[in-house]
Amino acid sequence: MSHIVAIGNTIRRAWYWLLMGTLAGAAIGALVTAVLPAEYASSARVFVASPDWNDSTAAPNPGSSPVAVSYGDEFTQQRMSSYLQLLTSPVVLDVAAQDSGVGRSGAELAQLVSGRLVPDTVMLDVRARGSSPIEAADTANAVARSFSAAVRTIEKPAFSEASPVQPIIIAPAVPATSPESPDLVPNIVIGAVVGFLLALSFVVLRDRRRIGLDAMGDTAAGVAVLGRLPHSSREIDSFTDPGLSPAESTDVRLTRLRLQEVLAEHSAQVVMLCSLRSSVLCVDAAATLAGSIVETGESAAVVSADPRTMAQDGRGTAGLAELAAGNVTLDDVLVTDETGRLGLVQPGDMETDRTAVICSDGFGVAIVAIEEGFETAIVCAAPILASADVFDLARWADVLVLVVAPDDAEWEIRTAIRELGVTKKPVVGCIVADTVKSGKVLV
Repeated sequence: MSHIVAIGNTIRRAWYWLLMGTLAGAAIGALVTAVLPAEYASSARVFVASPDWNDSTAAPNPGSSPVAVSYGDEFTQQRMSSYLQLLTSPVVLDVAAQDSGVGRSGAELAQLVSGRLVPDTVMLDVRARGSSPIEAADTANAVARSFSAAVRTIEKPAFSEASPVQPIIIAPAVPATSPESPDLVPNIVIGAVVGFLLALSFVVLRDRRRIGLDAMGDTAAGVAVLGRLPHSSREIDSFTDPGLSPAESTDVRLTRLRLQEVLAEHSAQVVMLCSLRSSVLCVDAAATLAGSIVETGESAAVVSADPRTMAQDGRGTAGLAELAAGNVTLDDVLVTDETGRLGLVQPGDMETDRTAVICSDGFGVAIVAIEEGFETAIVCAAPILASADVFDLARWADVLVLVVAPDDAEWEIRTAIRELGVTKKPVVGCIVADTVKSGKVLV
């Protein structure tokens, strides 16, 4: 059931692609209709009458006295199946081909002509197809005439000049007003349905990893799913209320509880968050988790080691790099809320030689100083696919948590987890964080 719900979520998110696929399919259906040659159909109805059944059908031999062995209508009905077979035989169609003037042979007419018996009657419909309305009508009428003549010839007794069976064309074929095929409306509908299904297959196959994450199973790509975090409006430096809905608040609390559980299991205090490609994703998740931890009465600090999260007007602000170099104290770079339990340390000037800064002993001292001041330290690393800093930074963390977006591919998640294995630090789980529309920066 969860996968069905997830597919529904995928459809809702990918409505644009599904709409484009549906419209493209409908357009292709209309184009095919316009390109394919039109085919028309017309029908003529023949009534197989037996007006002289009293005499001819009852006389077994010429000159003998009439003996009623079969009524005329019974006689005709018994032979209607045979007449139907006769309709598409060369005896009828060869003559009709010459009479119709449509330029087709009897063998060609056999592919275009069919018959149908009207149930419980002695009537037969002659149906013909053609490339034009007039051709279809002329062919049906020619076949009906040839059929009537053939029946009269075959059913005429040797001792009589007239046949007791007299087929009559009671409804001649008339030219059709619209083609039988291709049919525009069904083709557009079929094209739209096929386009929708192809688009749906595309987005589901593209997002098959998303379905697994949206379903919120126990694991994703081999690691535990700790929970899902909505995009928070909380600005870390101003510590404003994120204004989440009740459902979103529940998701945050559940994710925070699971994170605290795994931290307790590993006796961990420093957790490093890293994503595949988005710096904003980690910062957003860290802000939300730290705020939720503080709500429980504990203290938490967000430590950003990714200079990508610095706003342009914040360049030059002292932060983690200066703290690691010993140029400032923790109090100089730490920003806290009014309670003092929620803190932020910005990256500082780490762009010149980040690897040297991260691997320095001073960086480890800075992390220890943050640990001493807060019960939980959440370190935000640069994206795995954008920088190798995450592998050097992991040495200062107790555990690692991968933050993934709903549209991250499962194979990419598996690759990231495998690469994080070289750090020898446990990857305790992953968090699904909703993608933000505008990047959050630490200012």
